[in-house]
Amino acid sequence: MSMQVSVETTSELGRRVTIQIPDAGVNSKYTAKINELSKKMNLKGFRPGKVPVATITKKFGPQIRSEVIEELIKDHFPKALTAEGIHPAGVPTIEKILDENEKLEFVASLEIMPEIQLVDLSNVTFEKRVAEVTDADISSMLEKMKIQYCDWTKVERKAKKGDKLLVDISRQLLDGKHPEAFEQKNVNLILKSEGMIPGLVEGLVGKSAGDKVELKLAYPDDWKDDHDAGLEVEIKLEIFEVLEQQPMTDEALANKVRIEVKEGEDLIANLKLKVRERLTNELQETLTDEVKEKVLEILIEKNKFTLPEVMIEQEKENVLKEFEQRLKNNEHVHFPEEAELQDMAEKRVMLGLLINKIVEVNKITVSPDKVRTEAEKLAKNFGANAEQFLQYYLSNQNLRANLERKALLDETVSCLLTQLKVKETPVSFDAVMS
Repeated sequence: MSMQVSVETTSELGRRVTIQIPDAGVNSKYTAKINELSKKMNLKGFRPGKVPVATITKKFGPQIRSEVIEELIKDHFPKALTAEGIHPAGVPTIEKILDENEKLEFVASLEIMPEIQLVDLSNVTFEKRVAEVTDADISSMLEKMKIQYCDWTKVERKAKKGDKLLVDISRQLLDGKHPEAFEQKNVNLILKSEGMIPGLVEGLVGKSAGDKVELKLAYPDDWKDDHDAGLEVEIKLEIFEVLEQQPMTDEALANKVRIEVKEGEDLIANLKLKVRERLTNELQETLTDEVKEKVLEILIEKNKFTLPEVMIEQEKENVLKEFEQRLKNNEHVHFPEEAELQDMAEKRVMLGLLINKIVEVNKITVSPDKVRTEAEKLAKNFGANAEQFLQYYLSNQNLRANLERKALLDETVSCLLTQLKVKETPVSFDAVMS
């Protein structure tokens, strides 16, 4: 079956492909399908398999011819693209179909995948922060754990710093873009400035159970949630209880968190060892994520190329679906504005294309052992059920695929680090974790 293909460039990535198949056999295939249906179809008023061809043609003819043409296009279009060396970035749009007896001609518009030439990163300096857990960090964490595990006693007095309040709270951003208020019931609020919006603790000190408080505050420009940074907010609270923290010793804390000791071992020393291990793991995970994020930012910054619009639009849909799911999970989310949504989608598409290119050029692969290591990290959180969880994660095709993608990304970042000039900068634990 002969086929003529012509390709027109409509933009940097845009192509219009015209395919002509003089001897496509549309009529013969159409007739054969009609005859086949006449022998199989059950239609009211006729015996099974005895439906006249004329009846099927009249009732289903246009639909059957469309199906024949669709099958021919699905069969020939990929072959035409392969022959022309065209790699589509998304699903093509069929603009025109010409059906003349045995001849078939159709026109499709599409975007092609961009050509990516990776930039040399050997002269780019990457500042990598390094830190370690100190004895002071352990002491600080022990005090935080005491707040978490200690007993609280209800008191009939005005609140002071360090107290815990049981409150209903609502928060209303005053930017004019988010008219809905975010409300939470029965919230335990500890009056410590760390991690709190400036002015909140000061606005609640001196208040008592039964008080209703309204505060107009402002998030700092460097607030941890970028969506709220620099915005004014109105916070309304109703206080139900004021509770006072009861003193707690290191020994009481160790017993509370069930630190195990063998004969001759020191309980407090074991407690501090467990805390050190936990903080070290958290620190390394945070630093690893930080390195990954910064390296990928450099990758995007240094490599510029045109992105297929069809991929950006699809990614925008994916982003919105993620936000909708988070909303269903009762998370407090700000749906991105159009400009922000566009930026998020472009970065995701560019990053995906760049990572695929790096994997291809450097022949990066992920071993089964690496995938298992990733699964073991997650399994640690399931205690006695860790092995059961591990086997389930590794045997589930979708979950295992997620692990493979994560492991592949880690290998890609490691590959990029070997190309960069890495400069280590010592910082404190708090500087990383705050």
